[in-house]
Amino acid sequence: MNILVIDVGTSSMRGILFTHEGKLLAEKQTLYSVSYLENSWAEQEASDWENALYGIIKTVVGVAEEKQWNIDAVTITSQRSSVIPVDQNIHPLCSAIMWQDKRTNEICERLSPLNDKVFSLCGSRINPVFSASKMTWIRENRPEIYKKTYKFLVIPDYLIYLMTGELCTDYTYGSRSLLMNIYSHRWNDELLDIFQVEKEKLCNLIEPGSICGRVTKEFSELTGCPEGIPVITAGGDQQCGAIGQGVVKKGILSVTAGTGGFLITATDKVPEHLEPDVICNFSAIKDQYILESSVLTCCSAFDWFR
Repeated sequence: MNILVIDVGTSSMRGILFTHEGKLLAEKQTLYSVSYLENSWAEQEASDWENALYGIIKTVVGVAEEKQWNIDAVTITSQRSSVIPVDQNIHPLCSAIMWQDKRTNEICERLSPLNDKVFSLCGSRINPVFSASKMTWIRENRPEIYKKTYKFLVIPDYLIYLMTGELCTDYTYGSRSLLMNIYSHRWNDELLDIFQVEKEKLCNLIEPGSICGRVTKEFSELTGCPEGIPVITAGGDQQCGAIGQGVVKKGILSVTAGTGGFLITATDKVPEHLEPDVICNFSAIKDQYILESSVLTCCSAFDWFR
């Protein structure tokens, strides 16, 4: 069995075809860039990821056909809390608000008296990185877009839809929204009320590692990717990166320096005395959680300078 892995980073997307044993067969990387605007805004067009996805899969499929290698499944991991509002036809209504965007600082400060309540339900304090406040900002500042929004998607949700025609999001992304109960793994009515987001505008939650759907005839015709093969959500990029660094049980810590810098360790359950300066998210490993601490500006400072 050969698996095509799609990894959606902040500065590029990579596609790598692996054997089931982990041998690398083919790879393709496409660069793109975030638009850093005034007032600490950060945006990107959804077409950047769509075009990168099509180009990467076409290239890898071409190599696989030449070498007579099968592609038996596609799996996707991605940056986690950038928000794309889409209409009923799943067309983006505006540029994506990126995870490192700071336009929601005022909203987060206004809601800060509710920090303890939010933290007790979702394992994270209110902050502008997570997706909920971005949805609130659209509601308050772009009401015409909010009204037209059928679903709020994060990037992997959008790409999964392009491949399968199905809408879903997994727990690792849900736990980066401030809207999912970290214990029940369900959208939480109290959190939705705090951020003034309707549950109907969110995707169904599923476990990471789940089959989201299968490659459609339309996507197959556009890219050459075999029709009907499963598309699997692997979980958020930092969760998957931690597994790659061996963070599969308590006592192991990973350090990642990318666009942001991240410290991650594993835990079997939400700690009873969780400190509010640490983020508790769902892991890409079933029935596990991760504890995370991060700084948003790491290698992105170099990108800005360049």
